[in-house]
Amino acid sequence: MSEVTIIIPILNEQESILPMYQSLKALNLSNYEIIWVDDGSTDDSFQKIKQICADDKHAKCISFSRNFGHQYALLAGMKAAKGNIIIHIDGDLQHPVSLISTMTSKIYEGYDIVTTKRTRNEKSGILKTVFTRNFYRLINFLSETRITENAADFRAFNKKVLGRVLEFQEQHLFWRGIFDWVGYKRFDLTYNASPREFGKTKYSFQKMFSLARFGITSFSLKPLRLALSLGLFISFFAFAFGIYALIAYVNGRIVSGWTSIIITSMIIGGVQLLVVGILGEYIGNIYREVLKRPKYLINDTINISDKEDS
Repeated sequence: MSEVTIIIPILNEQESILPMYQSLKALNLSNYEIIWVDDGSTDDSFQKIKQICADDKHAKCISFSRNFGHQYALLAGMKAAKGNIIIHIDGDLQHPVSLISTMTSKIYEGYDIVTTKRTRNEKSGILKTVFTRNFYRLINFLSETRITENAADFRAFNKKVLGRVLEFQEQHLFWRGIFDWVGYKRFDLTYNASPREFGKTKYSFQKMFSLARFGITSFSLKPLRLALSLGLFISFFAFAFGIYALIAYVNGRIVSGWTSIIITSMIIGGVQLLVVGILGEYIGNIYREVLKRPKYLINDTINISDKEDS
């Protein structure tokens, strides 16, 4: 059994794979395995990983039939992991590989989970920075589980935690929330994100927005409660305005102008659409859970004995 399992999700990172592998080898880990998870790459990523696996028995690979997403790539790697310490790290070289030694030492000290938080990234755009900051503020306002701000999918944890997180059966996984939800003894590390050396980010604004939606609806019922409260408030306001209009009519005072009617109708209509949209998100999540489709399909494996879709 390996002492350390390093799981690296990959999507079109052909330029980064060899430098990433060399950085990991420079750590001089004695008993380890590296599990590359190719998340449906369309470049030569899989071929480069295949070459590494042919020369190094510690290197393994799981190749998906198509792109299923970063969260599911991590799940596939965890299901194949044999180590006592498991590490998640991205393959774009923006997570400092040198921090792995510190992370493993903290696990040996008795911590169950070591999480990392980004302190800055000079290359991040203003839109992404603002979106990320406000996402964590929003999700922590709405969620019963506090999510670590600026957390990254760069973490270490022991086999006990691995067993617990693999019990989660929901279709849409949000690992940052799950690892905060499970508790256990944890240690936080901070790091400066390195600028991307090769290629472009694969995490578009649309993907970030989808992850945010799933993160909020997976860990909180507060949006539904807020929708109920907002609906009650608007209903009370509309009822009070209706009484005022009726009294004015009875007293012979005509409520002049259509502006107030239009504005009121737009407010009520907008709130109704907002509430329906929130309900739709939760109903959509229920629909996806009921379908129980596989979370991913494996096309090929290298140096891994059991091939299993999930």
